[in-house]
Amino acid sequence: MLFAGVTVGKGAKQRNGRALIDGIGQRLADRRRALGLTQAVLAEKIGVAEETMSRMESGKVAISLERLAKFCDLLDYPIEELLLQVSENPEDEARALIRSLKDLPQPERALVVNNALNLASLLRKGQHRR
Repeated sequence: MLFAGVTVGKGAKQRNGRALIDGIGQRLADRRRALGLTQAVLAEKIGVAEETMSRMESGKVAISLERLAKFCDLLDYPIEELLLQVSENPEDEARALIRSLKDLPQPERALVVNNALNLASLLRKGQHRR
């Protein structure tokens, strides 16, 4: 299933769904802190109790799409970027990596790409030795 540009496997096993919920909550909490906002302030802006905010950020409660959109709007965090960052789909991970390179000058992009390719090669070789 395609969700806001992110591929989500059918029933991608409950474990993966839980990891996605946890990842979204953690990213939102990180973004909130980076902007210097408290849970209480953001909870008030979203219209939920501070306890609910805490539970959403910790992944104990799934965030509805409506609330997720509100979160992203208030935190100036594009929803597609958030979802790409927490996806475990290799294509989504590649898109997130590509987006992170866009603002870098060409020499730095080349350095990152070469390091990523070398690291992936080393990891594949390490897997074959096991």
